[in-house]
Amino acid sequence: MFSCLLHRRLLALLSLCLFAGAARAQSADDILRQMVEAYEARMAGIDDYTVVTEQFTTYYKKVERDGRRSYDAYTEFNVEGLPAMGALNEDDPMMNDPRVFLANMAGYGEHVGQAAIDGRPVHHLRFEEFPPDALHADPATTPKRLDLYVDAEHLVPVKMHMWMEHRQDGAPREVEAEMRFEDYRETKGLLHPFRTTMRLSGLQADISEKELAEARKGMAELEKQLAGMPEAQADRMRKMLEPQLKKLEEILESGTLTMTFVVRELKVNTGVPGQHFQKRN
Repeated sequence: MFSCLLHRRLLALLSLCLFAGAARAQSADDILRQMVEAYEARMAGIDDYTVVTEQFTTYYKKVERDGRRSYDAYTEFNVEGLPAMGALNEDDPMMNDPRVFLANMAGYGEHVGQAAIDGRPVHHLRFEEFPPDALHADPATTPKRLDLYVDAEHLVPVKMHMWMEHRQDGAPREVEAEMRFEDYRETKGLLHPFRTTMRLSGLQADISEKELAEARKGMAELEKQLAGMPEAQADRMRKMLEPQLKKLEEILESGTLTMTFVVRELKVNTGVPGQHFQKRN
């Protein structure tokens, strides 16, 4: 009698625990919505910000478009000794307003569960179906799967791993892209990764031995031209061009390209150069 009563109570307790766990379970859409809310709360008082890395500087300026606040971005590439080169990127949801991407992905993902990255708990979301043009990919590239890992406390992405099918000359092949967002720091409310690493694999077909040989030949010819330049100017040109050749060699050898961007300075609400945001005709 006692054992039967205890058994029923244990079953009832187990059912209660399972029900409570189910009630607490969060869907992928819940996480995406919370990411949007956290982003909006952090960005509410930020009119502009500037991200400075060794390779580039990007200026972000808050704008209102179609009744929605977003950011226009101007990226300026940092090449010592050469005139600044830049491009205005207006209303790009992938770069300027992550809310658009997060909203588009609602209804397409599943919450796989919780994991840990670098000792911190993260939500693991998986997407194997995608809305049309969700990732603004090349028309020749079709996304197949996206794994998104979101910091459980701050609700920011810490890792994205995507599998895609790319068709070149009619032949499909798989390409992988992985991005790690690390060393998040808060500056006047803005939470931003100070280290971003991107790894692309499956790129062997994008460059041939012939193309690499031509690049090396061009480099050799350039060296002849550099020999006639002032030494300081020649060194600046080598600094700009040699890493590009190394990247080509890396792709040909392993099919993998890895790039790391480290933020040297992050400025918030200090103003941005007005001329960069003049409308282009």
